[in-house]
Amino acid sequence: MIEVDLATLFVLYLFGSLALLLLAWIVYERGHKAPHVQPSDERIFRCTICAHVYLDDRDTRYSRCPQCGSMNDFGNRPEV
Repeated sequence: MIEVDLATLFVLYLFGSLALLLLAWIVYERGHKAPHVQPSDERIFRCTICAHVYLDDRDTRYSRCPQCGSMNDFGNRPEV
């Protein structure tokens, strides 16, 4: 039988636990992919009357608010 003192057993347990955590982290990171984000073909508008924020076609400068029906200019963008 192999004799192992308590300090060596503790160090082996500690390194084994850290190795398992490292392995789990590597497996998770390899399987986890960032979502691919595609740019939108729409512009963000904010209504000057009701402050509703909505999207409309990129090629239009003026857009009708879907909530209250007022016309809005693209220059009236929401503050980020």
